[in-house]
Amino acid sequence: MAREGAGDLTLEPLAFLEAMGDWLADGGRLYRERAANARRLGRPEAAFAAAELIWDVCRAGPTQRASRFPISRAKMKELLQSFGNALSLSDTSAP
Repeated sequence: MAREGAGDLTLEPLAFLEAMGDWLADGGRLYRERAANARRLGRPEAAFAAAELIWDVCRAGPTQRASRFPISRAKMKELLQSFGNALSLSDTSAP
């Protein structure tokens, strides 16, 4: 918003007071300019559009999520067990 001239960013209380003073100087000229820029940038329907999207997703209900792994849980377990067995066999053959 500040980059588009619709506001100012201040990080300190004194800087905020100075900005407010600037906005109100000259009969509020800068305040009116900032307000006009905010109206130009504003999208008052955005909150309604977001709520509508959320409502639609909620009404659709839960969806089936793709698995995080390319193989089934059972196959993964079998693979890990065989890997573990292979490791234990190599440990017992060591001198």
